[in-house]
Amino acid sequence: SEVMLLGGQPEEDRRSKALDKWVANIRDKYLNQHARWASTSSSESDGNTVHTGNGTSPMVSAKAKRMLGILQSGMRKELEELQGENGNGTLLTLQLVLQDVNKWNDETVLTGLLRELYVKQSGVTGPLEEVIRGLASGMDADGLMSNFEGNTEA
Repeated sequence: SEVMLLGGQPEEDRRSKALDKWVANIRDKYLNQHARWASTSSSESDGNTVHTGNGTSPMVSAKAKRMLGILQSGMRKELEELQGENGNGTLLTLQLVLQDVNKWNDETVLTGLLRELYVKQSGVTGPLEEVIRGLASGMDADGLMSNFEGNTEA
């Protein structure tokens, strides 16, 4: 049952019209300004994500998806190895979790983690580890991904 006001207009209709008027006033006042979440591009965009412009989550680039898949495979192996031993160095899983969640699709961050995975999977320590680390630092994301996709199966 609707509540009728003295003017004979239902309460819900009155609220709806008041809200519509309020939204129209705000839209008119800020005509040339748009909410960042509603824009089709972002000033922070670096080409890694495509913003949908409708308030939903950004779409992740195919390259970032591949990089995340490789890292997830490496993290699973790392966790399996830890069941029997303590492991060495900081876990890739921990390194990713410590990142700001907004950087999880950042190809620069993912490339750094792929380099770390490359070093870890080499299995070397000591002076040879620094050689492998130097080799990894010269590799780009595509080279790293090719190496992993040719040498590992998920």
